[in-house]
Amino acid sequence: MSLDSKMRAAEAQQRERDIVKRHKQKEKEAIKSGQKSKPYFLKRSDIKREALAEKFDSMGKKARDKAMERKRKRVKGKESKGMPRLRRERVPGER
Repeated sequence: MSLDSKMRAAEAQQRERDIVKRHKQKEKEAIKSGQKSKPYFLKRSDIKREALAEKFDSMGKKARDKAMERKRKRVKGKESKGMPRLRRERVPGER
């Protein structure tokens, strides 16, 4: 399990490095061609957002749906923890 998570982390880091590398190359070309005078450096949040989008694009439809469902369940659980116990346990429409 530890090796698996290390491999996933290494893949994620490589994906982020590739995104930064592509962006830097694009910025260099824009400066060289005279379209820009100063380069724009990506923020950490932008890098993460692009890496996540790239990750989901590389997945198949079934894997993407499964990952989204897990994410929805996780968010729903976190939201329900913040609710009072009475509202959390009651089924909507039931009195």
